[in-house]
Amino acid sequence: MKVLVIEDDPIVAASLHHLLGQYRYSVDIASSAEVGLEMVAAYAYDLLVLDRGLPGMDGVSLCQRLRAERQDMPILLLTGQGGEGHYQAEALNAGADDYVAKPFDAEELVARVQALLRRSHGIAHPILTWGGLALNPSCRQVSYGDTPLSLTPKEYSILELLLRHPTMVFSAQSILDRAWDSTDAPGEEVVRYHIKELRHKLSVAAAPKMLIETVHRVGYRLNPLYASPQSTQGEPIPAEPPPSVLPQETDLTTRNHQLQTALEILQTSQANLRQHLADLQAIQAALTTERDYYRDLFQWAPESYLVSDLQGTIQAANQAAGALLGTAPQALIHQSLAQFVAGSDRPAFQASLRQQRWPYPWRIHLQTAQGNGVPALISATPIVDVQHQWIGLRWLIRKE
Repeated sequence: MKVLVIEDDPIVAASLHHLLGQYRYSVDIASSAEVGLEMVAAYAYDLLVLDRGLPGMDGVSLCQRLRAERQDMPILLLTGQGGEGHYQAEALNAGADDYVAKPFDAEELVARVQALLRRSHGIAHPILTWGGLALNPSCRQVSYGDTPLSLTPKEYSILELLLRHPTMVFSAQSILDRAWDSTDAPGEEVVRYHIKELRHKLSVAAAPKMLIETVHRVGYRLNPLYASPQSTQGEPIPAEPPPSVLPQETDLTTRNHQLQTALEILQTSQANLRQHLADLQAIQAALTTERDYYRDLFQWAPESYLVSDLQGTIQAANQAAGALLGTAPQALIHQSLAQFVAGSDRPAFQASLRQQRWPYPWRIHLQTAQGNGVPALISATPIVDVQHQWIGLRWLIRKE
């Protein structure tokens, strides 16, 4: 089942994605009503979860617009605290099928989602069945007869899709659209592989071989011949696996199952990495903006600032430092700060650099590029790296 969550709070959105994902729903996230409308137009969703307090077009207005556009999927509206009766009436009058107040209880929200999906598909009983096949969405358990089935998340999603729409034929592409979220883009061969694995696991549980039927050149559906439990009674149910099943075949089946699970994990990781890359690019852009801002502050600060390495070689200088020392800031780069210290103070200055110890404040006589003396107070603070090792010095110079 494919669910779209339209929520601008990233923490709430991530919580809903994680919660609904635990119940094998494919979840897409939209951060605004405008993005949500685009995604509804592009994908088929079984249910929408809308936040009432969206920026711009709010959740109530979005719900009204969706209904005006004849979008009939169930809508669950998330409302704020307080005024419960008012919010409930507002949500229902806008066309929502149900509402939940924030902060929501996880079990209640999942129960309401499951109830809405049952009602939308005309299913009264919470357990989905087809002949001897049973799927319980509440506990995510699947069985055939008395035999439990161990399914991967995608196998479960495909089987649930077929059980919720038992009369429909789904093409491989439509299964991709409904059982995968929009960040994943596997090929149709992935669907065929999952169908093959589902059939194998069902046959091991003594289900009819073609319980999942292939409609030639159309897609897949549940075979109507096996809709009732009685329709499977004529099928032989072996008490033990046929002798033709070799241990090597069992090992291969187990290995295939492990590889498929690993593939699904990799696909999820790929989507997470894409999102992580986008986040890092946004952080990099913000850091670049911040760096440029502080660079401007440094360059045009009224005080004289220099940056040097631990040996006193100047790496950066602002406009005020250049004016104090009688030269352009660019001309100071790669020059030794010691050459701008008057000869009488230079030996003590160089000794302090070697020892990395100096008084504070430090009264010293500087000389400009033109040889003019400048009495000054200077102070040096270390620049450290992430390991707290000194990598440079930051100098503040005040003319006395």
